[in-house]
Amino acid sequence: MREGSTRPRSSTIQNTKVPEVAPAEIPASPIPVASENSPAYQQPMESVVPVESPTQASVRMIKYQVKHWHSLGSCSGEMTLTPQSIEFTSEQHIFKFDIKDVRLDKDGILDPSGRAWHFFMDGTDVEQVLSQWKKGVLFTGLSQSESPAISSVKEPMESAARVYVARHKHLLGSCSGELILTIDALEFSSKEHYIKSYAKTTQVEGDGILDRTGKAWRFDIQGEDAGALFRSWKNGTLFQ
Repeated sequence: MREGSTRPRSSTIQNTKVPEVAPAEIPASPIPVASENSPAYQQPMESVVPVESPTQASVRMIKYQVKHWHSLGSCSGEMTLTPQSIEFTSEQHIFKFDIKDVRLDKDGILDPSGRAWHFFMDGTDVEQVLSQWKKGVLFTGLSQSESPAISSVKEPMESAARVYVARHKHLLGSCSGELILTIDALEFSSKEHYIKSYAKTTQVEGDGILDRTGKAWRFDIQGEDAGALFRSWKNGTLFQ
């Protein structure tokens, strides 16, 4: 080396050895999954929508076309049975009695006054029907789709019905009761009277009506103008 030249210093390089890291051990078999017999096992939840089986609507009223026997002859009309009452309507008669107030009399009933009402139904044993009704088993298990010979309808007071507290005027005095107006009929019941008059055969007169026999029934109706109410019912605007 020439004089005056500078010799480069030798640099010391430290080789740091990086320790080898052992690869992670891989399980020989997949991670175990809880089996059905394992305490940790939970049955997969299924999305189940319960389906209700259709239920048959229970019948609460049965109507029969019947003949009512008179001492001489008969009249044809409609007998209606409900779990609470019996009703009969014809051109000659209208009555309605609670089941607890009547007694059976073979093919008919004895009303609260002891009067006998006997009936005939073509192809039907009246005595058996009335017996089942009085025992409370006539409507048991009966659906609206059963027995085509029986006309099944809903309980009175259908969707279009108005109920009023009313006072029926007598020649002397009055009686208080319940007045029910439906689209097709008028009913009034008190301790002294029960009437049912159909709209098509009823005339409105003053503060009351004339039934199909021409008998006048006059009323005071709580909170209402009786005459205006009956006219509205008769002309079909009451339920609009």
